[in-house]
Amino acid sequence: MAKFNYTPDEDVKVHEEGAIRLISKAFQSHESGLPELLKNSADAYARENAPEPKRVIVVIFDHGRRDARPSISCLDFSGMTSTMIEQNFRIWADPEAARRGARSIAVQGGHGNGGKCYMAQMFEDYALIHTVKNDKGNRYGVAAGTVRFGYIPDRQRGRDFSVSDFRSELENALEPIKCSLQTLPNMAAEAIRIADGFTLVTGVGPKMVIEFQLVS
Repeated sequence: MAKFNYTPDEDVKVHEEGAIRLISKAFQSHESGLPELLKNSADAYARENAPEPKRVIVVIFDHGRRDARPSISCLDFSGMTSTMIEQNFRIWADPEAARRGARSIAVQGGHGNGGKCYMAQMFEDYALIHTVKNDKGNRYGVAAGTVRFGYIPDRQRGRDFSVSDFRSELENALEPIKCSLQTLPNMAAEAIRIADGFTLVTGVGPKMVIEFQLVS
């Protein structure tokens, strides 16, 4: 190898939003993006080494109605703290995000992009996370057309608000997507019984979806 002497720059300049949009191109469909939400839920359970009855993931398709837009949601019963959001979820291209704090080797991991890419690209209105863990709630999301996430409606009101009963909070979170605790699958009842929180990710106005049809 030829000898090459030079002094590298102390930092690497990157156009942040341009780089994020570039890595997001791999998740420009529901087929590639929705599984990322399920993987995130599965990893959340793996990180805490949750018992099998708790490891329930529910995907909810709301076809919309006159006063509400269609939506796609993913629900788990692990929950996220503001620390998890700020030190793991919100960081783009962090390959250790999924494994940080894990108690189990079963975490699938990834590159810290898929779920965020899907939320930011594949919905015409917005996508949000409504989550509760350890009696604290957080609402965090992104508007269509941007890759900049934030608390809803702001950091003061959307971060670490007190939740006295996470079941009531979950009921309230499910109402806008035409769902309730009673309409969840039967196995969710046991998960709720032993859980201390939940994470509901909802994208409103899914792109490239003409109609939802429920098949029983």
